[in-house]
Amino acid sequence: MVQLQRDSKKFKEAGVQIVGLSPDSVDKLKKFAKQKSITYPLLADPDGTAIKSLGLQNKESKKKFLPHPGVLIIGTDGVVDEKLFKEGHKARHDNKAILAAAKAAEAEPATP
Repeated sequence: MVQLQRDSKKFKEAGVQIVGLSPDSVDKLKKFAKQKSITYPLLADPDGTAIKSLGLQNKESKKKFLPHPGVLIIGTDGVVDEKLFKEGHKARHDNKAILAAAKAAEAEPATP
């Protein structure tokens, strides 16, 4: 989440809205956002409803409803255009790869 914040201006200029999703509580996310200077929305999903419905639940984790770290590129139509995930819980795609995927998804013609 901190990595995305570093290039938030580039994302905004590209027309990309960043939104974080976490199983943490609203209060915990507010503290985290303040501590790390996160300016984009962070969504609390303490019961895992969104995490499970998006197929992001890391079933190997001992923590309940912990999502796999990654990025979903969702179009303005609400459809998931791209999923960027790596194995493990520490590896992440860099911001350049995320921006490229978002631009590529935007350039693809809509399917009828």
